[in-house]
Amino acid sequence: MCLGRTHALSAGAAYAALGEFVFHQRPAVLLAGTAIACGAGVLPDMDTVGSTVARSFGAATECIAYGVRAISGGHREGTHTGVGDAVCAGLAVLAIALEGVHFRAWHHELSAGRIVLGAYLAILFGAGMMALRILHRGNGRRYLLAAAAAGAMAWTGFDAGGIAWAILLGTAVHCFGDMLTKHGVAWGRPFTSHVFHLLPERLRLSTGHGAEHVLAFAMTLTLLALAVHEVMLSLPVHALVAAR
Repeated sequence: MCLGRTHALSAGAAYAALGEFVFHQRPAVLLAGTAIACGAGVLPDMDTVGSTVARSFGAATECIAYGVRAISGGHREGTHTGVGDAVCAGLAVLAIALEGVHFRAWHHELSAGRIVLGAYLAILFGAGMMALRILHRGNGRRYLLAAAAAGAMAWTGFDAGGIAWAILLGTAVHCFGDMLTKHGVAWGRPFTSHVFHLLPERLRLSTGHGAEHVLAFAMTLTLLALAVHEVMLSLPVHALVAAR
């Protein structure tokens, strides 16, 4: 879908809505989770060389995409399934579980889990920014910002308990988004080869179709509305009274 923009926006909007109205997350946690979900919203397309996520960190992620494509069986195969969603989230769980595995380098104790998690988050942040066209003309600056944010989260353990959930939601929203298209998704593989669709045949979308741009615009407005609502909730009561 449109270089992943629609996927990223819809995944971010879904996480922001749940985090704000269901889980009542703190603003910092909500922002971090939404950013991760945006990146995870394009993560299933790592099975395609040339996709947004495959180009997010240049040659490094392109090499990963070649491997994922070979293992998954091609586009919209293994990574576009419920099992694929669980594996994507499970990688974050594994990285966090490796927190206790340490080794010494440069006279500082480093955790293998932090390194793996940092690299994973960097790819997600980079892919999310690329999909949303943030610093899209400055690869170096995007790489640096993604790596810095990922390193800070991995090193401090910030919201470690919510990272996997954000990834699971983002990848699942991606698959549901592809279920709106004419191609559909065999989400139940390897248990069933049934191709799932969420719309009647006449209403199914084509990738890059005008309706997709309308959906992307709607998701953008949703994210903006959620951001404004969160800011209003975060303002002190006396500030709101004074504004009146």
